[in-house]
Amino acid sequence: MALFLAALTPLCLSAQNDPWEELTRAGHAALEERQFEVAEKHFKAALELADGYGPRDARLLTSLRNLAELYRRQDKRIREVPVRKRILELREAELGHEHPDLLPDLLSLLQGTDNLSKVMSIYLLDRPAKGAPLVCDRLDLHSLSGKAVVL
Repeated sequence: MALFLAALTPLCLSAQNDPWEELTRAGHAALEERQFEVAEKHFKAALELADGYGPRDARLLTSLRNLAELYRRQDKRIREVPVRKRILELREAELGHEHPDLLPDLLSLLQGTDNLSKVMSIYLLDRPAKGAPLVCDRLDLHSLSGKAVVL
């Protein structure tokens, strides 16, 4: 048992001293206190660190999702949409553009959007060679018009 605890101690200490973890925790604490500017500062700093870890590192998606959630809570769609778009692009690169697990991220991008066709145009602008992902073809966008999508 003592050997197990001795092996676990460095892992706990490294998590406590990890700048990304500290920034993320501070961002969540500020968000819970509704200190949005402070939360944004911490989440953006965590995102900057996570960008350096590479596109497949889970901390990058976590950082982007934290920032998107912050903007959603403030009803700042102008800032939220590009972050959600980047999340979707990273997931699409990881899973392939036809994977059904992209649907929650696509719906998060569309959630609360008044002009679905504008968001879809933004999303599809970079994809003339690929065309619309299969997951988009499966959505009945007209049925989502004017509705918030809750997952």
